[in-house]
Amino acid sequence: MIFVYITVILAAFFIFIIYMSWKRKKVEHIFREMKLSGEAFILGPEVASFRGATAKYGRIKCDGVIGLINEKIIFVPFVGKKFFIPMNEIKDVNESKKFLGCYRAGLSVLVLHGKEADIGFFVKNILRWQNAIRGMIKSKAEEGMRGQ
Repeated sequence: MIFVYITVILAAFFIFIIYMSWKRKKVEHIFREMKLSGEAFILGPEVASFRGATAKYGRIKCDGVIGLINEKIIFVPFVGKKFFIPMNEIKDVNESKKFLGCYRAGLSVLVLHGKEADIGFFVKNILRWQNAIRGMIKSKAEEGMRGQ
């Protein structure tokens, strides 16, 4: 009986090691792709977790890599298609303990309030992301006022 337990524990440990190795290689590949894309990143690329959206981007939560460039936020999930959130669609940004009815102890969600949807992410430094996005929203608004 003890042999069965040890075998199960070793199998679980082996699967965990394989998964972590795959994830590390996937992150390195996405980082390399994003850095070689020619885009000038304001923030990122960094590992993040998509926490879903109220519309348009879906509710399926997943991990991936996020980056902020001048005109959009890019999210590349480990599995699935990358998507973009245009900066001109973001009206505001804030931090929330709860998003789409989910809560995770000790973590806050970066919530982007868009024209069509609210979108949530776990990022390393929420304050840094908030300040960068708010600054971009403000500068776009000032550009619009100067253009009129």
